[in-house]
Amino acid sequence: VISMTWQSLTILAGTLIVGILPLCFHIPPKFLRKISLFGAVLMCSFILIIIVPEGFEQLEENYPEEELILESFQIGGLALILGFILLNCFKRWGKMTI
Repeated sequence: VISMTWQSLTILAGTLIVGILPLCFHIPPKFLRKISLFGAVLMCSFILIIIVPEGFEQLEENYPEEELILESFQIGGLALILGFILLNCFKRWGKMTI
């Protein structure tokens, strides 16, 4: 099992390399889009691997079971689903490009 520190450092190094590449080299737009996509995947993986589980831990530590109507994983799951739906609505109706 890889510890959170190594996961964080790996994601940091990958994101830093992906961010520096366009500054150091002339990269064609087609390849630049692939690099941008890779950077976005790294950031999403960081969110799903590190930030979301920490949020669930904090939710469980700060609120006793008696105070919550839903379980902490249900609250987190609903928040994730609503976030994806909201992003999809912005993308479709707002003509937002990602």
